[in-house]
Amino acid sequence: MDKRIIIAFLLLGTMACNKEMNDIQSETYQAEFKANFPEAFTKLAGKDSWRGDGAEKIAFTLKQAEGSSTGIYIIKNASGTTEAETPACWQNSKTAAQITAVFPASVAKNSLDISDQSTSDKFNQCDILKAVNNNASFGDNLILDFSHAMAKVRVILTPGTGIDLTKVSSVKINSNTYAYWDSDSESVNGYSYGQVNACMETKTASEAVYEAMVVPGEINPTEFITIVIGSSTYKYTAPSSPTKTLLPGNIYTYNITVVSL
Repeated sequence: MDKRIIIAFLLLGTMACNKEMNDIQSETYQAEFKANFPEAFTKLAGKDSWRGDGAEKIAFTLKQAEGSSTGIYIIKNASGTTEAETPACWQNSKTAAQITAVFPASVAKNSLDISDQSTSDKFNQCDILKAVNNNASFGDNLILDFSHAMAKVRVILTPGTGIDLTKVSSVKINSNTYAYWDSDSESVNGYSYGQVNACMETKTASEAVYEAMVVPGEINPTEFITIVIGSSTYKYTAPSSPTKTLLPGNIYTYNITVVSL
């Protein structure tokens, strides 16, 4: 066999993680981990576990004193087993690492439009998850426990006299309409303040329930929620107590009795 072909094979075998390392062979220092799905965040039918169909991807960052490495990992099954699409690599076997992972992987580089959550699929796509390990060691059986990086607003409507909740056409939350992952703060930030179209959970004459994922942070209570019933539009101003700041992983429920205009 031509020696040039042999050299080419060797290069292909080591090109994924090709930096020199202390005490680590090139074929062994790709980062590996398992992803634990967080406790269910929503009562809506839909995403409450990994699908494991190969379409779900996690952006993974490994930082050491010697430098940092990023990769994209595919979730292979409902148990959270992952496989590197592009691997992140350890720089040194003796140095601890800070690891951050975010799902979906796309938000690590691109903003996510969260303005339309009118269906359960669209709603679940706005559930950004994160995992952090500040003291990982090479050789660990690395299991990352993901948590919810967004806040959730839950709106429960009850009817006043003359109000038919079956005619509710939309519930919208005044909030940022784009979300993105801020790697410096390791949190979700947002921009483009506007209205987020919430997802209907249930709707009867006596009760209607809507939910939306929103970017954590301080809200403007004035006309925080907009409700459209038939040809009428209702504005709800949130109380300043107990909170004006929505925290990641928390659910905020607003019970609203709609009174006829």
